[in-house]
Amino acid sequence: MDTLPANLAALQRQLEIAPSICGDGAFFGGPVPSHGDFNVYHHLSNIMMVDPAALIEYGPLREWMVAIETLPSMATYLDSRPELVGIGVDPGLRDKNGILITQQHPAGRALLVGGEFVFE
Repeated sequence: MDTLPANLAALQRQLEIAPSICGDGAFFGGPVPSHGDFNVYHHLSNIMMVDPAALIEYGPLREWMVAIETLPSMATYLDSRPELVGIGVDPGLRDKNGILITQQHPAGRALLVGGEFVFE
């Protein structure tokens, strides 16, 4: 987290110069999101779980995250994904019914179906 401000500033600069390289658009590669956008989103989303104020000084990055989050298929995914809990202790996921599995969960492998865990 010590290097986060410098890395966020560099990422924001890349987002701001993207239109001059890739054409107009709200995303890193142009007018439509690419695999890279979703990869960056994943990491920034994880950072926000650890420190919700991490992007306060980075308005363009936060606006970009909102643009990703409001894509119809992404909004559907975000609505059904499990909640990440126990960061730094015993990381786990809580599904829409409140069922919690952690790395130490005795039930083994679980699949996520419609926002709910299904155990084999």
